[in-house]
Amino acid sequence: MLSPITVGVIANPASGRDIRRLTTHASVFPTSEKANMVVRLLAGLGMFGVDRVLTLRDKTGVAALVRRSPSHSGGRRSNSSICRSPTA
Repeated sequence: MLSPITVGVIANPASGRDIRRLTTHASVFPTSEKANMVVRLLAGLGMFGVDRVLTLRDKTGVAALVRRSPSHSGGRRSNSSICRSPTA
C-alpha cells in the first residue's frame, strides 16, 4: 500500500494585480477566480491520487474560499487543510 501523498499549494493573493498588468491594460484576476483556479487544481490532484493539500492562510481569503467551495461531482477531490502558520 502506498503512503498518503501530501502537496503544498501557495496561491499568491497579490498575483494578477501587479503594475505590469495595470499599465498594459491586461486582465486582472479577482480573489474568487484565484480560488476557482485552486479548486480546479485540487480536483486534478485528487485524480492523480493526492490525498491531502496544505495551503497557507492569506489576508485576501483565497484559502478560505477554497475551503468553502463545494466538491466537484464526477471526480475525486483532495482534502485541503489551512496551515495555522502566521499570515505574511
